[in-house]
Amino acid sequence: MRKVIVIGVVFFCANFLAQAQTTHRTFWTKETLTKTINEKWSTDLELIHRRQDFAANNQANLFQKPLLNSIRLLFHYKVQPNFTLSLSPFSAF
Repeated sequence: MRKVIVIGVVFFCANFLAQAQTTHRTFWTKETLTKTINEKWSTDLELIHRRQDFAANNQANLFQKPLLNSIRLLFHYKVQPNFTLSLSPFSAF
């Protein structure tokens, strides 16, 4: 048991040592448009945008590097009040 604890502590500490020395600031936004079709069916359209600064030259422009743009369409079917099935047939990144 002691060996397992020691190995766990070593891996936990190694995680902190493996962290990068540079910091990045990120900005992201996610908008969701929801349309209820009836009491069982609904659909969502998600738009996601993410940007990051470039820390290598110490610039503080949070919107400098575009990282991600995505769009996703989802369909939801409420089987029971506490159970909903969701399907995403289309996503573009």
